[in-house]
Amino acid sequence: MFENEDDFKNIVDRLNIDTKPNPAHREKLRQRMLSMSIGSFTTRITIMKGPIPKLVAAAVIIIVAIGSIHKFVGSLDGTTVAFAQMKEAMQKMPWMHAISREYYKGTERINQHWQHFPSKKLFEITSDGSISHHDYGTGKKMYFYATEGTLTISDLKKGGFYGSGSPHNLIDAFVQYMVEENASTVQHPGKFNDLDVKVYEIEKIRPDDGMSIGSTVVAKIKYYLMADTKTKLMVAATVEYLDKSNNVISYTKTEVDYPETGPEDIYALGVPHTAKIIDKTLVAIDIKLPRPMFHGTPQPTRVSNLEKPLGRARDPFLAPVGTKNVALGKPVSSSDEEPIIGEIKMITDGDKEATDGSYVELGPLLQHITIDLQAVYEIYAIVVWHYHKQARVYYDVVVQVADDPDFTTNVKTLFNNDIDNTSGLGVGQHKHYVETNEGKLIDAKGMRARYVRLYSKGNSSDDLNHYIEVEVYGKPVEQ
Repeated sequence: MFENEDDFKNIVDRLNIDTKPNPAHREKLRQRMLSMSIGSFTTRITIMKGPIPKLVAAAVIIIVAIGSIHKFVGSLDGTTVAFAQMKEAMQKMPWMHAISREYYKGTERINQHWQHFPSKKLFEITSDGSISHHDYGTGKKMYFYATEGTLTISDLKKGGFYGSGSPHNLIDAFVQYMVEENASTVQHPGKFNDLDVKVYEIEKIRPDDGMSIGSTVVAKIKYYLMADTKTKLMVAATVEYLDKSNNVISYTKTEVDYPETGPEDIYALGVPHTAKIIDKTLVAIDIKLPRPMFHGTPQPTRVSNLEKPLGRARDPFLAPVGTKNVALGKPVSSSDEEPIIGEIKMITDGDKEATDGSYVELGPLLQHITIDLQAVYEIYAIVVWHYHKQARVYYDVVVQVADDPDFTTNVKTLFNNDIDNTSGLGVGQHKHYVETNEGKLIDAKGMRARYVRLYSKGNSSDDLNHYIEVEVYGKPVEQ
C-alpha cells in the first residue's frame, strides 16, 4: 500500500446502499459495459463467466489515469459529487501523468500514461515496451510494437475504452454499476506525500460468479482513491483483489501528477524514427461502376432466400490506405476451358460494361473460375459482375480463397448462397441477390491468400454461367 496504509485501514463509517436493481436498466448497462475494452490494465484477470467484473475492476484506475468530462449518474454515498469535482479539477490541467504499478506473485508491471486535455490526446507506455498515441480529436491512433519494431497507424473504433467517444463513457457506467451492485463506500481524511487528502474507499463483495486471477477466485474488490483536499485533484489510487480468506491476490497502485508539459508526439517517448510504418487508416475504396442497363431493381419471381433491394446506392466500402484492385490483368483459369462466348482473360481486363463483347459465357450447371493474384495479398473486398444487362439471379454463388491453385491449403469460404448444398461446397448462409451495375461486393476482412475462386450454377433465366468482371481489392502482405 501507500505511505498512508494505516489511514486506509481506519474506516470511520460504512454505509451500505440498498438500491434494488432495475432488471431492464441493468441489462442495458451490462450491454454498454460489454461494448467497452480496457486495454492493458487487467491483463492477468481471467473471467470464466460474466465479463462485467473485469471492466469494473479497472474502472477506478481509468478514473485516475484518464479522467472524464462527462457528468456522473446515480448516487453513491455522496461520492458521485466528489468524483465530479475531481474530474472538473483534472480537466482544467494542461497535462496529467499517471504511473500504474501492478503486482502479482512477486512480479511488477509498470504502465505510464500522459493525457493532454485541450487536444484530447493520450499517450501510453506499457510494461512490455509498447507505446501508443490515441488522438480523440482526429479519431486516429498509433501503436508501436516493441517486439516487432513496427509503428501501426489506424482509426479509433467507435465506442469502447479506446473508441472515438472514449475514455469518458466508462466512468458513468462504473458509478451506476456500483450503485446497482450495492457497493459500500467510505470517506475519511488521510496523508499522501505530505499532502492532506481525502480517501475514498469502495468495496464490492463478489460471490462466486466466475471472476478469477490465475486459478484463484476473486471474492472481494477494494478501491482506494485519494484526492488533494485543496485542489480536488486525484493524486493516487489502489485496486486490490482479495480471495475468500481476505488475502490480497493482486493489486495495482497508481500515482498521478500534473506537469506543465508532456510528450510532443509518440517519437518523444522513445519510438525510433527508423520504425517501419504500417498504415491501416481506413478510406473509401474507389470502385468505378459501369453504366446501369436498367432502372430500378426488378425482382425475379420464384427465387427463394432473395435479399431485398437496398433502394439506394451501396455505402462506400472502407479499407486501409493503399488498397487497390490487385486482380486487374492477372491470369484466370476456368472449369470450362472453352467458353461459349468470350475469352477467360476478359474477366480481369477492367471492362465492366454489360454490352456484347464484354462478357464471358461458360457452360451449364456448376462452373468456376480461378484468379491467380501471383502473390499473397491481404484481401479486403471482392466485387463480381456476372451479367447486369438484365435483372438476373445466379444460383449457388460461392467465393473462396486459398494458398494453392488446387484449393487444398488454407481454403476459406467468404460467400455462399447455396442454401441446400446442391453444389457440395457446404450449406450457405447468404442470400440470393439480383444482378445490378454495382456488382456484388463481398467483405473479405483482410484475409490473406493468393488464389480467388468463384462458383455459380446457372441463373434465373437459363442454365448458363456468365462473368463480366471480377475485382479483388487488397494490399501486399507486409514482410
